[in-house]
Amino acid sequence: MFNFGNLTKLMPTLSTDIISQNYDCIYQGHFGTGKKHFIGPKVPIKCRFCNLSVPEVTFRNQAHAIPELLGNRQLIVTDECDSCNSFFATALEDHLGKRLKPFRTLGMVKGKNGHPSYLSPDKNVRIDVKSPVEFAFYHSQDSAFMVNNEEKKEISINLNIERHIPCAAYKALVKIALSLMPNSYLTDFSDSLLWIRQSNHQHMLVSPLIVYASFVPGFAPFSKTSVLLLRKNVGNVKTELPNCQLILNFGNLQLQLIIPTRLDSPSQSHMSEFQFCFPRIKTGFELNWPFGQVQYLDWDLSDNEAVEPQDTPIKIYYQKMEDILPSELNARD
Repeated sequence: MFNFGNLTKLMPTLSTDIISQNYDCIYQGHFGTGKKHFIGPKVPIKCRFCNLSVPEVTFRNQAHAIPELLGNRQLIVTDECDSCNSFFATALEDHLGKRLKPFRTLGMVKGKNGHPSYLSPDKNVRIDVKSPVEFAFYHSQDSAFMVNNEEKKEISINLNIERHIPCAAYKALVKIALSLMPNSYLTDFSDSLLWIRQSNHQHMLVSPLIVYASFVPGFAPFSKTSVLLLRKNVGNVKTELPNCQLILNFGNLQLQLIIPTRLDSPSQSHMSEFQFCFPRIKTGFELNWPFGQVQYLDWDLSDNEAVEPQDTPIKIYYQKMEDILPSELNARD
């Protein structure tokens, strides 16, 4: 069994000093389109995820270290076999895409097939990206989707998150961290490597599965997909801090989560219950940001079965708004 027990004692206080004093950065970068960057050997022989070697597995397909749906066209992991790549795309990344779809639309995150349009389950609400600084909102007049405060130039909207498996979405984020991690560190994350390859999500490696999501208003303040992988300093005595964290920025969102490792167990020879604090990292847009205050969302992705569509309230700010005739909506369908 691979059970750490109930690990997380959450402390949602903002802190950057704790990070700078206690963590080393083992990977960072900003990615979008352009020249390819590669992680792994030029000629891969063994898969970092399943540990199988050629000729049992092949490495013909291009595997993205960060999914294309998050805007990454550049960063490629070479030692991810085709079988694992196919599994992760359908079993994990599809659920992450559904979880994040409305935020990808608002964040103008351009994926493999362009900017995703947002469409509510009843098909009465639609959001399209029109230009780098313009959205089109289509909705019926009696819809509760949007409340407009003209004085503040503020729109409150309820974004509907599609049916998905939250645990699978969390695993997709953990997979990003394991793609970025130097091979020399992977031994300490053997349980996570096995966990993300399980198609049955009933087994919980960590509980609860918490993601700190920070929503920054404005037109794509994170213009590229940025990633920061942190590992606690060697010999660090602050055992209440998690060993490894991933911070991922794209569009309007910053996501922060713990990457499970047996190093977080007081006794590394076996899994045991261990509690630690998990401070939230600032986005850099907390002060004097002209497009409104950062909104903090704590996502519990512990559900290991599909959850029905759910609403997430978000506030956005605008400079100018124009009405669109209903006939335009019909013409676009």
